Amino acid sequence: MKYISILCLLLFNSVIQAQVFPYWGMVSEADLKMTAYENDTSAAAVILVNYGKTRFKIYKNTNCFFYDYHYQIKILKKSAFDEADVKLPFSRQFKIQNLEAITHNWENGKIVSEAVEVFFEKKTSKYKRSKTFAFRNIKVGSIIEFKFTIPRTQIAAPRDFHFQLYYPVKFSEYHFEFPSNYDYQLINPPLEFHEKGDTSYMIYPDGYQPIGIAAYWWKVKNIPALKNEPYVNYIWDYRHHLTMQLTRYRIQGTNIEEEFLSTWDKLAKNYREHKDAGKLYSKSSKIKTVLKITDTFMNESLSEKEKMLKLFDFVRNNIGWTEEYRRYTSQSFKGTFEDGSGNSADINLLLITLLKHYKVKAYPVLIATQDYGYVIKKYPFVGQFNHVIVSVEIDGKMQFLDAVDLTYPYDVLPENSFGADGFMIDNKEGKWVTLTTKPSNDIAIINLEILPNGQIVGELTHRCQSYAANAIRKKIIQIGEEKYKTTYFEQNISNFVINSIEIESLSDNTKPFNEKISFTINDAVQINGDFMYFNPMLSFGEKENPFKAEKRLLPIELPYLFSEQYIIKIKIPKGYKIEEIPEKGGIKLDTENSRFTYMTGSEGNEIQIVSKVNLSNRYFDASDYKIIQNFFAYIIEKQNENIVLKKKP
Repeated sequence: MKYISILCLLLFNSVIQAQVFPYWGMVSEADLKMTAYENDTSAAAVILVNYGKTRFKIYKNTNCFFYDYHYQIKILKKSAFDEADVKLPFSRQFKIQNLEAITHNWENGKIVSEAVEVFFEKKTSKYKRSKTFAFRNIKVGSIIEFKFTIPRTQIAAPRDFHFQLYYPVKFSEYHFEFPSNYDYQLINPPLEFHEKGDTSYMIYPDGYQPIGIAAYWWKVKNIPALKNEPYVNYIWDYRHHLTMQLTRYRIQGTNIEEEFLSTWDKLAKNYREHKDAGKLYSKSSKIKTVLKITDTFMNESLSEKEKMLKLFDFVRNNIGWTEEYRRYTSQSFKGTFEDGSGNSADINLLLITLLKHYKVKAYPVLIATQDYGYVIKKYPFVGQFNHVIVSVEIDGKMQFLDAVDLTYPYDVLPENSFGADGFMIDNKEGKWVTLTTKPSNDIAIINLEILPNGQIVGELTHRCQSYAANAIRKKIIQIGEEKYKTTYFEQNISNFVINSIEIESLSDNTKPFNEKISFTINDAVQINGDFMYFNPMLSFGEKENPFKAEKRLLPIELPYLFSEQYIIKIKIPKGYKIEEIPEKGGIKLDTENSRFTYMTGSEGNEIQIVSKVNLSNRYFDASDYKIIQNFFAYIIEKQNENIVLKKKP
């Protein structure tokens, strides 16, 4: 009898495993012999199975969702071999489970399968880990499949499920199973599901009352690939996906029903009263250890702006960012300060607490970073946000701060943090605010002299601030100041030789970045008989149109506002006259401030060129695509027009 019980238990576990991953190992001869996907013959790979299940379980005495994923990928071209190297991030607290991976090939008239045996685990931050592995014996025609499970305690905002992926999907299926006393708002993708349904069942956790489970599922076939397009902040936000948010729940065994999130005001109230948010930043008693230090340099004689700047620098200079975006703190402020590191909420909510203590009006602003997605204002889901920044009010004006990145000045939000709108939570309510930051500004003054042999000698005075300055500073950090001085321009401009270079304000990001470069360029001028031809923009400016496709389905989203200006003065060689210079021109977009102007003129033996691009709008609808495409085409056309000189008789 004992052996029969054990056998039944083993069979039961096998059934449960099959239910969790019902398509595992189901590889067909036809799929292995496939050489091209009929619905997209250009595809380098096709997702044969994209399966997901979110199931409820009590785990470590906590309500959890277990997320099961199974992918089966057919490799059609070598360019898809990268799919065979997999990295799966997870939290230190909840490890990946049920991880398996197999390569399938068609060899000698049969299916040959080879399992991955080695999985590597790596610490990526204080709180994050990753599992990495590589499939074996990969070739064009292989099918790779892997499955895994990730537990999460976040019941209110379950993970989204994405039916659409970068490659076309032949079959996608998702199950969402949750306690029947919970109500979730579902945002369904605009897909034609060939099958969907719902059912219910009971689970019997050890030591707990039986729990009723509501189960829903959706199945869809032949989903096209999500095509990446330039200037889309978060391409994944446009793929077909299902979003879920807890709205209300009923206390089990009673008729008592509680609203979880029904309005934005209630979301704001919940955040203000949350133990890892408002309960911390509203009380100076939570930062006694930190105040012992800040009190040594803070005093009442400081203006509000001076207080803001001192505290902003203090926080980001003393607490390193773990590169984790979060809405809530991970520990006490004392623990964060002692560790010297924290997630984005640890850092920015501490800054708010300090600002409030020293009588500066400061509030948290919940945002979705550019690589996270858009917030749908119709649905008050806290899960739509992944980051919190700071709003400071000084002299009636609002200033937004984010102390996670040392390379940005206080008045420039890190690029990933600069979205459209944020949800600000003040002492009484929550309200939407439009995020503002200092636009990128880039000015180059270039003085050139053309020698009779066609060589150009010149001097570049370059001044930039905000995002343009940050990009250069990060480049110098990446490759080193010496390499930047000696090779960077030579790599970007053909036959460019730096004679000398002076750099100012490299480390002080509160000031514009300045550089002055003396240079020589060989072979930039084409000599043909009595004529000289050359492009006055050299290799500066726009090189190619980023919008090449005939049509566009997605809107255009520029990462930030910018202004770019080149002022070029050219001294022509003695014995030559100006035969032809580009005509003046210009084009504008939606407003007077979004435009391109190209001014030309000459006096004596000197030519002046002024090229200026100004974009004051970051967002353009897909219906405006042709306008944007023509705008950049015109810029490139004008910036590539030549000057023609002719030798005097």
